[in-house]
Amino acid sequence: KVKMKSKGSTRKKVNHSRRWPLIMILCLILIISLIIINGLMKKQDDELIETIEQIISLPDFETVNSDGEAPFYEYSKTILSYGPRVPSEDEGYKKTKAFLLSKINTQNWHVELNTFKDRTPVGEKEFTNILATWKGSKVKEHAKTVILAAHYESKDMPGFLGACDSVVPVSMMIQLMEIMDKHPPTDELEYNIQMIFIDGEEAFQEWSRRDSLYGSRHLVDTHLTKQQLGSIDVFILLDLIGTSDTQFVNFHYNHQGYYRRLASYLPSFMSSTRPYRYHVDDDHRPFMEAGVPVLHLISVPFPKVWHRVSDNLQAISHERSLSFFKGFSSFFYDTFLIVRA
Repeated sequence: KVKMKSKGSTRKKVNHSRRWPLIMILCLILIISLIIINGLMKKQDDELIETIEQIISLPDFETVNSDGEAPFYEYSKTILSYGPRVPSEDEGYKKTKAFLLSKINTQNWHVELNTFKDRTPVGEKEFTNILATWKGSKVKEHAKTVILAAHYESKDMPGFLGACDSVVPVSMMIQLMEIMDKHPPTDELEYNIQMIFIDGEEAFQEWSRRDSLYGSRHLVDTHLTKQQLGSIDVFILLDLIGTSDTQFVNFHYNHQGYYRRLASYLPSFMSSTRPYRYHVDDDHRPFMEAGVPVLHLISVPFPKVWHRVSDNLQAISHERSLSFFKGFSSFFYDTFLIVRA
């Protein structure tokens, strides 16, 4: 080993007084930069708050009937009254599909029924994905597509209705579509808007890659072209929403920009904005594996009523659901439907 000699005795003397003007100039530049950045951020925050207040003040975001219920809550009650929605046999399934189609205004939405058959562990089943594409406003040429999706069928389990899984998300989509009908964007949109009501998310027996996600797998593998998949800006999936314990995590595979933006509208719903390293298998997966950016909004931890008979209307918190709907709808309008100058 070699012992290093100390150079303390031979260190050159430095005149620190010459550095002070440079340090002061750098500090001044830093302070001015912080003031400018703070001013820009405040301006953006003020614009964001103004936009949110403007959108939330729309009458359709408020309770609309004498019972003080939001439209999506009324629609949820209607769908739940039909009973279980197992494809393709339950009467509740058929009535739900008919109800969803009856609520879509075909003057503003192009509707496509993607019906197909697939093998399941309990035999061949027929499924129908419902795709509704906005046509009520002009859209810029070569615009990217934003998809909002939720599944509408229920798990094959005696007495299971699936209020948060996913009647409430589907009903919220219907109300958002009605808001777009009543308050259509007047400028040429930067995005194509598509709503997809997905069939066959639930497994018939044990969850596996083969026994689950029948509708979303068919959309990606068969129905949509590579060009269509490549034109999707983001696939937003709603699931397990509506109970009093609804909250979200920032999955590592989420579109981080959109998640952080959404968090500013729904701060009380976000347990953390830090990336969450675990994965929850859901209808986003086929799209994600095809290279489509996703925003996965599913309550984590799962609601206490998940896959229980108690996941019914009594499990839904109208106050919590309405709070989510206001924030999410404001985010959706401000991000995808308001054209920037």
